[in-house]
Amino acid sequence: MKVFLLILAVIEAVVIIALVVSRTKNQKQLKMIMEYAKCISQKDLNVADLPVNGDQNLTTLAGYLNRIKKNVVSFIDPAGENLTVLSDVVEGTPAKRLKIAFFSKLDNYFWYNIKSGVDYAQKVLSDKDVDVVYFPYVTMIDEHQFPGDVQRCIDEQFDAIIFPGFLRGADDLLQKAIEQGIEVFTYNCDCDPSVHRACCYAPNESEAGVLAAKELQKLVGENGNIAVMLGEPIVSINIERYESFSNYIHSHCKGIKIVNTFEVYNRPEETYEKIVNCLKKYPDIKAIYNTTGMQLQLAQAIVDTGNEGKIKAVVFDHNDQIFDYIKKGVIGAAISFEPFNQGYEPIILMYNHLVTGQPFEASRITCKSNIVTEENVDNFV
Repeated sequence: MKVFLLILAVIEAVVIIALVVSRTKNQKQLKMIMEYAKCISQKDLNVADLPVNGDQNLTTLAGYLNRIKKNVVSFIDPAGENLTVLSDVVEGTPAKRLKIAFFSKLDNYFWYNIKSGVDYAQKVLSDKDVDVVYFPYVTMIDEHQFPGDVQRCIDEQFDAIIFPGFLRGADDLLQKAIEQGIEVFTYNCDCDPSVHRACCYAPNESEAGVLAAKELQKLVGENGNIAVMLGEPIVSINIERYESFSNYIHSHCKGIKIVNTFEVYNRPEETYEKIVNCLKKYPDIKAIYNTTGMQLQLAQAIVDTGNEGKIKAVVFDHNDQIFDYIKKGVIGAAISFEPFNQGYEPIILMYNHLVTGQPFEASRITCKSNIVTEENVDNFV
């Protein structure tokens, strides 16, 4: 069975690469795509490496290859003309072999896409004098290892630490690392200001909230009641997404009223029940805005309460199941921020910085947004 799937994957890879090549005129970008294709054929087609973690994750070779295919296709836009712009590696040789630590969650599709970016960065740097060490956290319990892993980076004299800014418990150690000459770089969201990191590569979350508000306005129209599903307030992303969204609604959508805001945590069953209770208490709402994960619980609750086609959800992140709910008309819009780039760019930017000694272009670099709706979802499926 595995051999059969692998043969199918090779055939599919040839078709996909041919598609990309036929739509690409820029030779430098074409070389980048071909190198990425080589990377996935060598590194990702390994059955032993398949992650297994819940129903949203990839548990078969076919599923894993499908993700790889989509990462290759994601280099082109739906029109097939413009490619994602990735940073180049600078020329030059570091004074010593470098060690860069990259920390990441690895519990759903979004973080697997980030891992693809890390994999590609490792491939691009494979002939350079650098080791990129990947630290994946599959569960929330695993995240408790973060302080110990940071201490390891200090003890082993890493040159740089890259981590998503929401990881907690190691602020003092991170500042200690900085004071000992280790560069610290955040991505996805920023860290506590007490950590004087060198740079942050992340979405503009205030802009994200406004984008969500505009998409919801299109779905609801001029008038209607809505609800907000707020993720853990301790996570700054959720607050920024909520405040910018609500400010836009209050300022530009006078006929739209937020009648209920309820907090949810990383507990799927509890979250589902809270959504169902909201829908029962406020049967006239037209949409729910979600600042966090649990998108599938939200969509399923809408369906299970008989509100399919009546209530639309506006969510963040992209995966196949979210796209299915968009096609069914349950999710009205899904916003994402180039997770592949969030894995690739911080590593390459940090390597270039360490080699050249040149400062980062800014203390905060914003990654692009991508919105999928019923109108364009077929381009992503």
